[in-house]
Amino acid sequence: MGGNASGFCSLEILISHRLLRLGPFQARIDTPFVPERDRETPCIVEHSVAGSSSGVVISYTVRREVPRAGILTMNLLLNRFVCAYLRHFPVTEGKSLLLRATRAHIRPREAIQVSPTKHAFSMRLNLDNPEHERIYFYGEHDERYEIALLRKLIGPGMVCWDIGANIGFFTCLFSSLAGPGGKVVSFEPLSATREMLRENLALNRMSNVDVLPLAIGAEDGKARIYFHDVRRGEGTASLHPADERSNSEEIAVARIDTLAARLPAPDFVKIDVEGAQDEVWRGGARFFREQAPLVMAELRESADPVKLEALQKRIRGHDYRIFEVLKGRRVREIPDFLNSRKRNFMLAKPGTEAMRQLQGLVA
Repeated sequence: MGGNASGFCSLEILISHRLLRLGPFQARIDTPFVPERDRETPCIVEHSVAGSSSGVVISYTVRREVPRAGILTMNLLLNRFVCAYLRHFPVTEGKSLLLRATRAHIRPREAIQVSPTKHAFSMRLNLDNPEHERIYFYGEHDERYEIALLRKLIGPGMVCWDIGANIGFFTCLFSSLAGPGGKVVSFEPLSATREMLRENLALNRMSNVDVLPLAIGAEDGKARIYFHDVRRGEGTASLHPADERSNSEEIAVARIDTLAARLPAPDFVKIDVEGAQDEVWRGGARFFREQAPLVMAELRESADPVKLEALQKRIRGHDYRIFEVLKGRRVREIPDFLNSRKRNFMLAKPGTEAMRQLQGLVA
């Protein structure tokens, strides 16, 4: 960082990708100090990072004695630059290196932040949750291949169900893609997380979403849901207890077969239920037998191969075929998801519009 007598300072950033022969990508940002805040003790900040296995070189330098308020100003500008780079620069190699090098300087002091995403909606986030922090910096969930594919598959007027909505990233995405003529039904059983979901819907004035305070399972009734810290809006709350989930709350549980008659029939269903996939499919046996929505499901949530094999048999018993999600809005049909390293899978039945869509995207 350099300065002059008139109270201006500048930040210079260099990013280059040697192996990819891209760059150097350079930026220089100038800003004035706020005079009444420039009376604090001057300080010097200088930082650079160079080299990685991918041949990425990233450096930024903030130099010269300047008031500490000026450093805070430059950290804010650095925050804006890094977020813009992480969200929009097309090459992913080196992005995590840049974030590691700068995080301590650019992460906001307050954990609760309202931040725009890359997808025309904003979210209220708790940056103490790593998933939320990633959305803050990158502008989207870490499932970027799935998001890109969904933006191609979901269109105006469609009906989407979000089973396991958490704070609503995918609910908001579905709402924006389906538009005012579409409908989203969002299921979130945990009360504090559901409140964060409602806040995010209100923040974006999304009126085409119904939020149901339910978990989806194999039987109608009550159950306990287990979690670690309800204030962080964790996406790991589960109907299955675990050592890392030391708190619990009683919730209502319903079967899809019980609900289907009074809900709009979905064109698309997302299922992310932290280990309860088999319960969802058992409680929706008639629905999945008679209906044919496109499904995105996180199937490899259990470490037990016997349970995974039983789940796969159940899904195929409803005539669903299984596809991996690939880069570039492409898919690949697979015979056995137990041998896949992917987390989420697209499911479709032969002879349906959903299957025709996926077959048109086969790599």
